[in-house]
Amino acid sequence: MRRKSWAHARAKAAARTLSRWILVLAAGASCSSDATPGAPAGNEDDDKTGASDDRDDLDPGPDTERDAGRKPTQVGDARAPTPLDAGNKRDAAVPTQAGDARPATPSDATSPAPDTDAGLDDAGPTTGAGPTLPAITDPAAPGPFGVDVVSTAPGLTTHTLYLPGDLGKDGTKHPIIVWTNGNGGSASFYDAFLRHFASHGFFMVVDKASTSQREMEYQHQRDGIEWALKEAARPDGPYAGKLDGSRLGIMGHSMGSLSSFVNSGDKRLKTTMHWSGGLVGNPTGTDESAITKMHAPAAFLCGGTDTMAGPACANDFRDAPKDLPVFYGTLAGVGHLGVFSDRNGGEYGRMGIAWMRWKLADDESFKSYFAGSDCKACARPWTGMSRNLD
Repeated sequence: MRRKSWAHARAKAAARTLSRWILVLAAGASCSSDATPGAPAGNEDDDKTGASDDRDDLDPGPDTERDAGRKPTQVGDARAPTPLDAGNKRDAAVPTQAGDARPATPSDATSPAPDTDAGLDDAGPTTGAGPTLPAITDPAAPGPFGVDVVSTAPGLTTHTLYLPGDLGKDGTKHPIIVWTNGNGGSASFYDAFLRHFASHGFFMVVDKASTSQREMEYQHQRDGIEWALKEAARPDGPYAGKLDGSRLGIMGHSMGSLSSFVNSGDKRLKTTMHWSGGLVGNPTGTDESAITKMHAPAAFLCGGTDTMAGPACANDFRDAPKDLPVFYGTLAGVGHLGVFSDRNGGEYGRMGIAWMRWKLADDESFKSYFAGSDCKACARPWTGMSRNLD
């Protein structure tokens, strides 16, 4: 009887396993029932050895007067983004949180891309004034500002705000960055990275939670742009006189990067950053011609072992307008999900702050991170190349 029960249990387990794989294949993405809640997905290619070990000594940790004893504010459930290319055999096995994965559907891959020109640059460039951000020496360390999180932006229910503390202090007008998550990802997955930007004085308008509906995500990013510029121009309200609408950038990860390509033709943008989300050769059906409309300096940063977006990132550098100032870098030993959850966003936080200080705060001291013979984003653990940055 014991042998029969044991055989029966094994048969039931096998049936459950087969059922799970049938569901995985039908959805076009892989799920893991034993994934740690809130943890980023990973695979054999996502070994981060060497990616941030050398930076640990540069992070002094929380400012004791500012953040001591504070618990990180969590915005919703921490949800790792799911891969865009579920058909890639090496990375299709990346586990995602059970129940939270939102795989792309066939209709997403075939539906036409939105009109990238519609309503984007009608208002023309805005103008701003005021002092630049306080000087820093190390973009990997926490910035000079505290961090406040507004769970829902006033009048923009799809977005959260990560704000510098003492917003507008001493007449500072803060640059604005609109951020979009990867497919199915939540803001909390990127919390350490987003906090790092806010601590350096950037007003972060952050996508709460992305879906696999790419046109919706592109529109949400446009909504974030319009909301931020409206707030910057208002003579009253909580952010009046504290934002610089002439210093506006967008950036995103994976599908969020594709959103930033689609919207890169907006003439009000001063720069764009694209994390592990190559446009040229993307598997989602996003219109690749969007790259021809780019006009502002751009940075394409990808993981060195990212087999999903890695080849497309290289294609983006190749096919970006030849007169566009552009940097392309890969971080050794890092896969598609990157190092966003590392302390201060790890190497992504370091290079992100350096780029945005240069391009949105006119801080020429960070030009050497991306251009010239001493290019820091071209040295271990990075490999980099650029055009038109000198």
